[in-house]
Amino acid sequence: AYEIGVRLVGSEMCIRDRYNDAITSFNMVIKRLPEIALGYKARGGAYYGLEKYDRAIEDLQKAIEIDPDIGGAYLYLGLIYLAQDNKPQAKIEFQKAITLIHPVREKWEYQQAEKALYNLNQ
Repeated sequence: AYEIGVRLVGSEMCIRDRYNDAITSFNMVIKRLPEIALGYKARGGAYYGLEKYDRAIEDLQKAIEIDPDIGGAYLYLGLIYLAQDNKPQAKIEFQKAITLIHPVREKWEYQQAEKALYNLNQ
């Protein structure tokens, strides 16, 4: 329960663009539960928000190493590659994300991946 609470606080901080505070929260989750992919995915998303792409990629790849089916990690990788103007790799990541993200439970991430992929195909 503690880890879920800390993760929720971290997620709320990301929504409010308080990425450094979110990273602190996600660090606590990772320290207590290093085998949980969601902590790395969430911290990678916060690093993405800060445009610290190398650190974001490292965390997102760690999340995928732990759980290859964590679709949100592929979304953030796609966003990073798009920001770096690597459109072919971004497209691959968005396609993986759409395949793995649950369209109802993870609606925001699913919509972001769909929108990004649609824009790339235009």
